[in-house]
Amino acid sequence: MNNKNVFSLFYDTVSTDDHTIDASVLGKSLISISESIEFADKFINGEDSEVKIKVVASHEGSFGVEFEVVQILQTAKDILKIIGITAGAGAASAGTVLGIIEALKSRKVVATIDNDQGNSTIELDDGSFVECTSEVKKLVTNSVFRSKIEPAFVNPLTSEPGSKIKFVDENQNVLQEFESERLTHFKKTSKQTIVEETFEDKEVELRFTQVNFESKNGWRVDYLNENLGVRMNDEGFLARISERKENFVKGDLFKVILRKSTKIESGKAPSEKLSIERVVRHRVNKERKIL
Repeated sequence: MNNKNVFSLFYDTVSTDDHTIDASVLGKSLISISESIEFADKFINGEDSEVKIKVVASHEGSFGVEFEVVQILQTAKDILKIIGITAGAGAASAGTVLGIIEALKSRKVVATIDNDQGNSTIELDDGSFVECTSEVKKLVTNSVFRSKIEPAFVNPLTSEPGSKIKFVDENQNVLQEFESERLTHFKKTSKQTIVEETFEDKEVELRFTQVNFESKNGWRVDYLNENLGVRMNDEGFLARISERKENFVKGDLFKVILRKSTKIESGKAPSEKLSIERVVRHRVNKERKIL
């Protein structure tokens, strides 16, 4: 069974009071919504995913257009829910693409951090952070998607004082509503350098080949037959070994949570760093255990 959703986009402005709309604005808005949904679907669900989008009817009052969107691929993630224009978005609309774009408030994104649980942190140029899913982050920070969706939100109609746009479901329940002063946040920002960082945690066993009892830096380990530099982020472990140095012998086997962080900056080769987030177990005789 195909994943079918119906929603309507309303422009409630002075110019649409008589149930008419400028043809060029409507045309650009229809293309904007259609292309942004199609792009988002393939971007999140892959090239095999496909959506069928139809304009069904218009409504009376302020000018409204009804969309019928059918996702063909059975295993595809609900792209309208990710964007934030289905009933499924509900109270979680703040964590959707539309909600996060508004939360950014036109501030520039300087870095993103992804974890291996499917969540992301967006760092902004004022030093603040916004949390969302990795799918939402991908679309919010993608210049192609932002350029496709912008015309539906930023156009001559929405610049009129007191104007607003609404997304409603097939039962006319409001899914999202934006007034003119909030719509300015949907204007795409100028091209910028974004640092993307991802990290992956694994529980592994390794041996320390170089230690530094006084600092998180200066540690090296033997892992997978390689001698690698790591940062020791387990402050509790550092505190324990500072008191029991005599029980620590280089070459002992430890079970740890090892984090691999990968940083990607535009125009530069990816860089990787290793850190020990937690030391789980010291595999030695009981009388020599540090933990």
